[in-house]
Amino acid sequence: MLSFRKRKKRTMEIELHDGTKLRIPMPNKDVFDDLKEASKISEPDIVMDDLADLVAAILASNTGKIAVTEEQLRELDLEDIKDFLEEYAAFVTKGLSDPN
Repeated sequence: MLSFRKRKKRTMEIELHDGTKLRIPMPNKDVFDDLKEASKISEPDIVMDDLADLVAAILASNTGKIAVTEEQLRELDLEDIKDFLEEYAAFVTKGLSDPN
């Protein structure tokens, strides 16, 4: 029997600037849709607030239910956000392509 309650979920571990460690799961449908939309944005059209909102939603989904504060989010610059979204997209892609 397939039980979603007992299934081991894949997570991506990250550490914020202040040392807070988070385990980020695969995205739910809403976050996945937002991630797909963000990947379609061309460089001149990038809006920092939109990307920051996406990162905030992803970080809020952490398995430890640790609240990520506005201050922690403000510590992330555009390069941090870019690196995080690239790593998270690779994590999601790898999870989708893994047969196990």
